[in-house]
Amino acid sequence: MINTHEKSAQTHYAQTLLLQMKALLDTNEAEKKYREDMEILRHDMHHEMGVIVELFRTGKTAEAEAVYADWQSSLDLAAPGAICAESMLNAVFTRFERKAADKDIRLFVTSNVPESLPLDTIKLSVMVSNALENALAATEQIPQRDKRVIRVKLMQNGTQIGLEVINPCAEPIEFDEKGLPASYKAGHGIGARSIAAFAEENGYMLDFGYADGKFTLRLVMGA
Repeated sequence: MINTHEKSAQTHYAQTLLLQMKALLDTNEAEKKYREDMEILRHDMHHEMGVIVELFRTGKTAEAEAVYADWQSSLDLAAPGAICAESMLNAVFTRFERKAADKDIRLFVTSNVPESLPLDTIKLSVMVSNALENALAATEQIPQRDKRVIRVKLMQNGTQIGLEVINPCAEPIEFDEKGLPASYKAGHGIGARSIAAFAEENGYMLDFGYADGKFTLRLVMGA
């Protein structure tokens, strides 16, 4: 029965991983389209401004304001500023920034990683998604609005890349013998196990911690 349950859990995890990867790829394609739209807008900006200036010069103020309003509306629909230079990770951070805002949670991301990384960015993005999903779920339980804050750092230093995610917790966190957050509810803890599996598979250093009402995930990747 245990083996059957374990196989079922592994199958469910594999299916979930594939769905997450597909979602990331779809999101990444959407972000690429946004950036392409922005490039087109930038190209057209010079011509639009010329039209507006000419309309103002000839006294056609209403027409000039209409052209400007239409251009501003198009600009508002264009791509947001990049959070991270690596496109797949930027798609993840952008998506979770929106999800956090919808839940009245502030998500702050600091990143200096370049456009290209010596890692499997799809698997890394899935892992980051799991970490942020867990952070959102925990932060959502915090009633005080000023404490509903998640801070993320993804920084490169030499050949190493470090990830840190800090979020508040409504209750103290316990850890099992492997140092993973202990979960006694069905369906919980899958994200942490997925992150741990990613770290173990690649030989990365992973640490979970809890202090002063805050949960911390730290992952060091690379040589």
